Amino acid sequence: MGRNACTPTPRGRRIALSCGTAAGAALIAASISMGTAPAAGADVIDADPVSDLIGAFDPNAFSTSGAPTDALGLLAYGLDTYLLGPTGLGDALDPIIDDWLSSLPSGAASVLDVDPVSDLIGSLDPSAFNAVGLPDDVLGDLAAGLDTDLLAPLGLGALLDPVIDGLVGSATLF
Repeated sequence: MGRNACTPTPRGRRIALSCGTAAGAALIAASISMGTAPAAGADVIDADPVSDLIGAFDPNAFSTSGAPTDALGLLAYGLDTYLLGPTGLGDALDPIIDDWLSSLPSGAASVLDVDPVSDLIGSLDPSAFNAVGLPDDVLGDLAAGLDTDLLAPLGLGALLDPVIDGLVGSATLF
């Protein structure tokens, strides 16, 4: 019995009202959720721009099945999945990254010449390396050490080398 009611509400009327309310709520919930469902067979882009970028410059970041295999691969997967995916930025950035990667020259992602710091130091100080490309002074030793011991294991050398090569152009000795 309600607080303001003078007589008790019949039990059958309460059950009918409860069932009607539940059925109406279920119908509204179903119609709202079906309104945002994608169409079957709709084109879905791979919204993983960071993984595309890292994979282009670090061939060891992902296995052939697409699973991350090193620290950069894990970082890319985490950023794509947990930051860019839920916010919708992955969908917006992926076409831009794909276009940029397809516009790079074919040799830009080469891992054979991965020495960005050595390239930069060699263009600024020609006496840092000899004609063969071996370090000749302290700056050359520092650059070679950074390339070999810091950037290469992290995969950052392959990522930075095309950028540095583009900046210094043909000014490097090797």
